[in-house]
Amino acid sequence: MTRGAQRRVGLAYRGPVRRAPAAVVAILALATACGSAPASSDGPKVFASSSGVSSTGTDQVPNGHNLVACPLGDELTVVLVVPDRFDAIHPTGRGCLIGSSRSFETVGVQASDRTLAEEKQDNLDPFEDQGGDDSVSDISYRNDVDAFGGKRGERLEYECFCDGQELHMVRLQAAGIVLSSEVSQLDPAAADPLPLARSTLGVERGRFVLIGDVDHGLRYPFEDWMDSLDASPAGFTAYPRDQRGEQWIIASFDEEGLARLRDDLARDPTVSELELEDVPDAVGGDAGARLSYRQRVDRFDGEHVDRHVVLGGHGLRVDLLNDDDPTERKSLRDGLEVW
Repeated sequence: MTRGAQRRVGLAYRGPVRRAPAAVVAILALATACGSAPASSDGPKVFASSSGVSSTGTDQVPNGHNLVACPLGDELTVVLVVPDRFDAIHPTGRGCLIGSSRSFETVGVQASDRTLAEEKQDNLDPFEDQGGDDSVSDISYRNDVDAFGGKRGERLEYECFCDGQELHMVRLQAAGIVLSSEVSQLDPAAADPLPLARSTLGVERGRFVLIGDVDHGLRYPFEDWMDSLDASPAGFTAYPRDQRGEQWIIASFDEEGLARLRDDLARDPTVSELELEDVPDAVGGDAGARLSYRQRVDRFDGEHVDRHVVLGGHGLRVDLLNDDDPTERKSLRDGLEVW
């Protein structure tokens, strides 16, 4: 792997979210781009966070923070808490990179098969104090440290002058997982996200997406019909395998309610059959609102009419696209778990 492979990449979230993120500039950390992780023949295992945080509730999430999920593959998902200034999630295949569109800082989670000692030797030591871009300095490595989830592991810490930014980098590895953070040395006012990420990180069985804060949250399984996800700590969009729009689901926090959305759509000439009603069974099976409408859209193969059903409740909003069949709508909705 070349040093150039660790350059920043732009991240964007395309779905409707509470804080619409711009392009996120982040560093592909060693733990992500190089595949660094503790040596483990069996890979990551399920374990609880040391603070009791899980995907089934948000009692332990402090104000100004979000609960996020990071799938490690098809069978396991990491759950942890990050500050709400982190507004985009970039999947990496065996983990994810959680970034902020307003600063040079990221939190990363990755599963792989190398020790941090090996990564230090191969990818840091040859470039220490070389000067110029991508130069690293003040490299510190320790073994048998308190990592996360009550696990002992490795800690690798160093400074990096990367793409003109002075960044402080930390990697922790234990139980087949690397937790990483990059924060700017030029922004001392920003709270370090690593301590809370360490105390709240846990591994759960299954592959799912998650949004949650101190007040409410939503969890949805990654199902066979899904091809990909756009996600942020404030919402996600699941895309269908055939990309023709038969099944799309978009979940987000809803601060203004469906009445405001109805009023906005009423001014759109492409929208018809607009109807807002109270229903006894909305998000999470509780009473809420249901907004339905049709919308003309132009696609590569001509004009289409999309059917939208939007469910609101629990301070959350779930958009189901092309959801004409009530049976299908029920099956999509049944996957939702809310609190």
